Amino acid sequence: MAAVVPTLNQRNAFRRMAETAGITATQLAEEIEMPVDLMTRLFADERLMPDSQIFVRTGMYFWETPGDFLSVDAAGPSLWDLIGQPERAGETFRITLCGMGNLGHVFAGRLANRPGIQVNLLVSSPERVDALMTAMAVNDGIRVRASGGDSVGRPHTVTADPAAVIPESQLVLFCVPTHVQPALLERVVPHMTNGTLLGAIPAVGGFHWLAQQALARHDKQAVVFGMVSIPWMCKVVQQGQEVRILGAKQVNGIATLAQDRVQHVADLMAALTGAAAFDLGSFLQITLNPGNQLLHPGIMYSLFRDWQGEALPWAEAPLFYEGLSEAGAGILSDLSDELQAIRAAVEAAQPGLSLEAVLPLQMSVLGTYGDLIPDQTSLRTIIASNPAYAGIRTPMRAVAGGLVPELNSRFFHEDVPFGLVVLRSLAQLGGVATPKLDMILTWAQGLMGKSYLVDGRMTGPDMAESGAPVCFGLTSMAEVIHSSERDGLTTSLVG
Repeated sequence: MAAVVPTLNQRNAFRRMAETAGITATQLAEEIEMPVDLMTRLFADERLMPDSQIFVRTGMYFWETPGDFLSVDAAGPSLWDLIGQPERAGETFRITLCGMGNLGHVFAGRLANRPGIQVNLLVSSPERVDALMTAMAVNDGIRVRASGGDSVGRPHTVTADPAAVIPESQLVLFCVPTHVQPALLERVVPHMTNGTLLGAIPAVGGFHWLAQQALARHDKQAVVFGMVSIPWMCKVVQQGQEVRILGAKQVNGIATLAQDRVQHVADLMAALTGAAAFDLGSFLQITLNPGNQLLHPGIMYSLFRDWQGEALPWAEAPLFYEGLSEAGAGILSDLSDELQAIRAAVEAAQPGLSLEAVLPLQMSVLGTYGDLIPDQTSLRTIIASNPAYAGIRTPMRAVAGGLVPELNSRFFHEDVPFGLVVLRSLAQLGGVATPKLDMILTWAQGLMGKSYLVDGRMTGPDMAESGAPVCFGLTSMAEVIHSSERDGLTTSLVG
């Protein structure tokens, strides 16, 4: 059921947008089939935030970019106020970032120079610590280059020892690929203080199931949350020294498993990222997000479906997105259609469940990048002309005689077991036929030397190392849905 909630640092522009279009709250509510009283409240109070159902329907009605509807105050309450602990205002707010890829670099550089925040980095090894410390000495921190100006932030602690930073952290944020999250959770969770915020960006591939499993194993409690996409299009220029923001997203979707912390977490992440954050409700809206888990395997299949292991006589790897063919776009379109069928099956399993933020791929890309995309003629042109994708080359490696696809890339190790396998497992639970997904999964698992899909069923021995629901004891659609919803329990933040 649709809902609106009060926020401390975000604003909606529903009334302004409607007045510009010459439409009343009642008319808009009727057009998008939402309760009139909720729309009237949104018009009357810009401090109310819509949930995903209202937000998505309104955006589709006006066909405007998300940032036109929601915004974040440049200066707002303290982080302690945002998470409901105003009595601690003035204390240091401790954040531990796990992972130092593109996203980790931006968070580290941007947050470490903000007053009242202590940023710690948890990395994989002492050698990685030494490398980062040496690199950060060049700029006395990590330089973040952006169109609005550069900033430099120096993390307080860089360590490979979770015991040194996790116990006192109010927020632990995973900025790592999904396939490394299980091992990272085992490192982090034993040291967590009950009530800590534990999040991932993006939280695809069953992160919420992985987190719940690890917390239960170690008898810990946390406010588990995730965001649907990364807040910035960004690229590391020099490891530990500099990162460049190519573009910033204005709005992001967020899901949390703690009923009483929904808006606290949304307001906090809006303050930390500068992007408005709206409530997605079910974590399945992230699990089913039509992003990399469709794009990466789909395009790789279009490029290499006939490859037999030979060296390809290419001087350089082709541009991954800009070189998308019509045939490749057709494959992506088929995958998107199958994902929509899976979404429909999940919704049908529980009357009243809305997964409207799980958009078709074309609409999802447009909704994320909007006016940045110059050619919106078709799915192919939308992807090929998207400046956020510019210059990204296909993962390949050099061998004698040319190049071969890099089978050790995250395009395989993340997007297959924690992408296609999860989607295909949900399709099986919902009785949905997915011929294109099956074809690509069969091809990919053959190249990887893995076995997930066997004789049309998800029963292969490598299922145990995936994000499939069955790995967490979830064997029915009802169990999948329930485990992805808020628990309704009250959770206290401590530490």
